[in-house]
Amino acid sequence: ITTGDDGRIYIWENEKILKDFEAHEGPILCVDASETVSLLVTGGMEGKIAIWRLTVERRTNIKSLDKIREFTIATKIERSKAITSPAYNIQSVCLGISKILVGTRSGDIYEFLISEEEAIVSQDSIINRMKCCDHELPVTIDMDSLSSKLYSISKKGVLNIWDLKTLDLVFTRAFNKTASYIFCFKQSNRLLLAFEDEVIMLESGEFTFLNDYKIKVTNMTDIKVSANEKLLGIASTSVASPQVDLYDTENGFNLLKTLYGFKSSIKY
Repeated sequence: ITTGDDGRIYIWENEKILKDFEAHEGPILCVDASETVSLLVTGGMEGKIAIWRLTVERRTNIKSLDKIREFTIATKIERSKAITSPAYNIQSVCLGISKILVGTRSGDIYEFLISEEEAIVSQDSIINRMKCCDHELPVTIDMDSLSSKLYSISKKGVLNIWDLKTLDLVFTRAFNKTASYIFCFKQSNRLLLAFEDEVIMLESGEFTFLNDYKIKVTNMTDIKVSANEKLLGIASTSVASPQVDLYDTENGFNLLKTLYGFKSSIKY
C-alpha cells in the first residue's frame, strides 16, 4: 500500500496496482498501518487524518479499502490556505490501539482519541497537544541549575520553556522582535533575554517581568553574563565609539563601567 501527492491510496500486488482510492484533497504526506486489525491511517497536507479498514475477500482475494473515521485540525481555515501552512500539514501519523499521534510540519504534536460513535470526528477528539516552534530558528538555548527546564528563544523572539522530565511546553510568549541571547541564572530564579533594542529580565518561576532590570541598547554586537553571575557585559559598536558596558546584575541593571575605543566580543 502506497500513497501519492495526488491524494490517492494505491494497493499493489506483484509490482502491479490492483486498486486506487481517492483519499485526500491534496498530497498525502504520511501513512501508518496495523497488521493485526487491518487498519490504515493517512495524513494529508490539507490537515485531515483518515482511518481506513482493509478488507480481503477470501474466495476471490479482492481487496477493498473503506474509510471508517476522519479527523481534521483545519476547522477554521480554507483548504487552499491550510495546504500552504505548515501548522496544518500532517507530516507523520502513528496508529495506536485507541489513539492516534499526529505531527505537523510546524512541529506541533496532536493526540486523538478514536471514537466509535460517529464516522466524522470533530476537533473535540483532540485530547492532547504539544505546540512547538520547530519552523522557527532558535538562536540560543539554556537550562536551569537542575536540568529540569530547557529555555529557547527564536530569531523572531519566540520564547519557549520546556519541562525536560515530561517534554511538555510549559510556557511560550512571542515578543515579535529580533532576539540574540538567553541566559538562565543558576544561583537565582531569573531569566535574561536580549533583543535588538533592549535587555530584560524575567522571574523564571512565574515568568513575570522584573521592572528594575531593563536596558535600552543600540548596535549591540555581543552580550555575556560573568561566571559568578554578578556582572553583565554588553558590547556595542558605531562609527564614532565602539564600547563595552558592564552592569551590576544583583541590584537592578546599574551601570558600573564603560570601556571605550575598541571592538570586541566578550568572554569571561
